[in-house]
Amino acid sequence: MLLLLCTLLFAAPASTHPAHSVARPRLAVVMVIDQFSAQLLTRLRPHLATGGFTRFLDEGAFYADARYRYLDTATAPGHAVVSTGAYPNDTGIVDNIIWDRTHEQPISILHDDAHPALGRNKVETLEDTSPRTLLVDTLGDELGLASAGRSKVVTIAYKSRSAILLAGHAGGAYWISDRGGALTTSTWYRAKLPAWAEAFNAKKVADTFHGKKWTAQLHEAEYASATDDDAAWEDGAHGLGVKFPHPVAGDGEAFYTALFATPLGSDVLLSAALAAVAGESLGQDEFPDLLGVSLTANDYVGHHFGYHSREAEEALLDTDRQLAAFFAQLDKMIGRDRYVAVLTGDHGAAPIPEYAEARHLDAGRVTTKAITATITAALNAKYGTGAWIDGAEYPSVYLSHQLIEQHGLALDDVERVAAKAALTLHGLARAVAEGDLETAPDLFLSSYPGRSGDVLIAPAPFWIWGYWADLGKGTTHDSGYAYDNHVPLGLWGPAFVRAGRHTDRVDPAQVAPTLAEILGIEAPAAARGGILPGALKTAP
Repeated sequence: MLLLLCTLLFAAPASTHPAHSVARPRLAVVMVIDQFSAQLLTRLRPHLATGGFTRFLDEGAFYADARYRYLDTATAPGHAVVSTGAYPNDTGIVDNIIWDRTHEQPISILHDDAHPALGRNKVETLEDTSPRTLLVDTLGDELGLASAGRSKVVTIAYKSRSAILLAGHAGGAYWISDRGGALTTSTWYRAKLPAWAEAFNAKKVADTFHGKKWTAQLHEAEYASATDDDAAWEDGAHGLGVKFPHPVAGDGEAFYTALFATPLGSDVLLSAALAAVAGESLGQDEFPDLLGVSLTANDYVGHHFGYHSREAEEALLDTDRQLAAFFAQLDKMIGRDRYVAVLTGDHGAAPIPEYAEARHLDAGRVTTKAITATITAALNAKYGTGAWIDGAEYPSVYLSHQLIEQHGLALDDVERVAAKAALTLHGLARAVAEGDLETAPDLFLSSYPGRSGDVLIAPAPFWIWGYWADLGKGTTHDSGYAYDNHVPLGLWGPAFVRAGRHTDRVDPAQVAPTLAEILGIEAPAAARGGILPGALKTAP
């Protein structure tokens, strides 16, 4: 489907550049798959096509043990780590959503009232529109500094937070509007869309999927997963149902939401990315450019069906075929020896708790209401009745500083009482007061003063708390366990990357410094990671 869309959208001329190696790549491609489980890729290795994931597994430097080192493995923190080489305690990107004490409500981490999406006058509370709250620079920002703005940075995603965090403060971040299934951006980046994006939107590519169904490719005996197609714990959200084929139904916003919750939506995103390559002439001059792409379908499939489902397997195999077509087009447009690509994920996923329970594991859901009620009861008993909690957004509980001050109490003491109380709930493994976070390195890396809460709470293995626990169905990620922090990581570029499989423990924070070295620029200012071991091809 992607190759057909590319043919319809634009003619992709073969690269006119000579086939010999160049000193530096003309283009760096950062491909992030939202909710990309390393275990799932391993399970499906026998079914992979040629040129998709195998480009990284067989032709590139592939790292089998890449793991995030912090607790809250969510979309925004993960994308920020990849682009900056820094962790939430430096970037300030602690989660997708935090509690806003000023307005006493949840708010998106990249919320910016001053910069609405194009054509909009208002920014919704849970809408991400600018990198204003990203406290450090990205690889793309460094490219701009090194080239006096002549290097181009373009990112494409369904989620605005993903596009923004891959791009950084400069460049251009584009995402999909649910209201029209078209590319948009915010006034932070542009006053209007560039001509190539307008031309792409005019083709209404998303609308070509009206009436389509997401169908299965594997035969019954080929699934690595043992779960049934309509397992009891699956959630057929967005009208998709729980069994193949999944219809992409609905009108308006409901249709676009359903479309991008399936791999069919990834065809639209990858076609948009290729349109950007052509429209911005990426990789065609002496100043290296950056293309960032974040694919979201795997995340929605994992949340609603679980990564042990047939849907998760089919989504990964569809993504594999889509990437093979995408990179084949890039080979023609840029030249195989003129670009470098990274493939990784922003996080993995926990098994659906009910599935884990069915496998006789201690698993379940702890609701936010249970946590706040337990903490409130303990604080009432010790300090007197009061509204001790302002709000709670995983993994944080935000205490009422005003009430604590009114009672003349020490904040650290109240935090510790709250943390101790939370641990009386089965399914919670750790609860740490903000003042004690340095004793819990993974929680400390997930925190930033004023954004994370007064108590950070980690679930036990196979337990979840927060939004998806409260929902009572589906699953999430956000923990520091292997199923959440272990992601694939591959680097490809025949002229720049030494092929090989590595078992060293590495960190996605090493992506930005490694690409910076290949591009011949400085790493992002706050980058903590070093260069990926064995990745670089030495000069002949």
